[in-house]
Amino acid sequence: MDELRQYQTNKNWECMLSYFEKNTITITNEMFNIILITLIDTFNNLDKSHKTLTSIINYTEMNALNECSFNLTIRLCAKLNNTEKIYHLLNIMKTEEIQIKKRTITPLIHLFVETKNTELMETIYPLLFNGITLDDNDYILLLSFFGENQYVDKYETIFKLMIEQLDIISNELASIISFYYTFRVSNSTIHNHICKKCNTSLLRDKLSSYHKKCILDIICNNVAQKNKYFIEFIDSIHNNPRAFNVDYILDGANIGFFQQRPDKGGKLSYTNIDKIVNQLKHKGKIMIFLHEKHLNLKYVSDHNKRLIAKWENDNMLYKTKKGLNDDWYWLYLGIYLEKAHIVSNDKMTDHYYQCFHDKSFKRWRDMSQIEFNFTKTKVMLSDIKLATNGAVLNDFKIHIPYHSNTKKVEWLCIDTFNEF
Repeated sequence: MDELRQYQTNKNWECMLSYFEKNTITITNEMFNIILITLIDTFNNLDKSHKTLTSIINYTEMNALNECSFNLTIRLCAKLNNTEKIYHLLNIMKTEEIQIKKRTITPLIHLFVETKNTELMETIYPLLFNGITLDDNDYILLLSFFGENQYVDKYETIFKLMIEQLDIISNELASIISFYYTFRVSNSTIHNHICKKCNTSLLRDKLSSYHKKCILDIICNNVAQKNKYFIEFIDSIHNNPRAFNVDYILDGANIGFFQQRPDKGGKLSYTNIDKIVNQLKHKGKIMIFLHEKHLNLKYVSDHNKRLIAKWENDNMLYKTKKGLNDDWYWLYLGIYLEKAHIVSNDKMTDHYYQCFHDKSFKRWRDMSQIEFNFTKTKVMLSDIKLATNGAVLNDFKIHIPYHSNTKKVEWLCIDTFNEF
């Protein structure tokens, strides 16, 4: 293995081929992959007619190796423009139920676009809809190819797939869409959630009913693991909806420990929480979530006792139980209510990966979260973000966010003619 690693470091493709010839019988899967990686990396200097290249490709066919080996072999075949072997390897992967990933598809997209190989294109096209998430560069190639060659149906289908998959597109991709939708698209900006070009509101539901249910179930079942106290909290929401029907949900610990580390001796600022309460109480109903350890009156100053009493008298304080993460509570209620706003600087990345690995959660976060800052004289609360992680569709228009040349987010305003 050390010998192979040295060949790889030195980009010595000749020694790699020689090593394969001498050790074909004893070579391991990891060794074989190192050889393939080196051949791909040194392809420009490689002797493309070397007979051992065919043996290497055949080795993958004969041994039905893992996904990585198939991926690397197909990438090598793509560089060699050996479509016959590509078809055969893809068929083996299908037969052996080996997952075909984006890293296998992308070089094949490059190949059929560069060679204008329509047969390869027809082979790859159905694979694009098998749960593979393409990126901006893939869509640039695909939409340019289908637009240039007047594959209207395929262009429209790939365009719809792009809308589903990409949060925000590049300026180059926006230009390609504008070019092929010349009479249907305009560049626009959004002010107060309204498109300046067509006056369409871009406000939308934060979550579909399906996504809402999925996330709530996962918080309860997977994250909180059906803890009995958390189940009691959920039951209380259903049994007493008026008490929980609030406009603003405050992540009390996040606010109270602003610019502090509780694990390094930071102390919760009840005053900071109250400052935000005072700023929002005239705008709507508030609920503060705080862990019960912060509400033990034995360890709280008289001033803070008065603040706690005030919150309790105003029915805006919810004490979370010992041993449970208070984040689960405000996250669950925020998603359950949909229209409530979350006051927190928590980026929710932990929740995102644990709850629902989908851009629908990011959209909910962007459209729900109010971030805060404290200065010596005032509290500053951010505006609700217009979610730019995805297109906004209605019966007649589709709006797609993109990065302009100035790196600002602008929008394409496109007539749909009810096609979407």
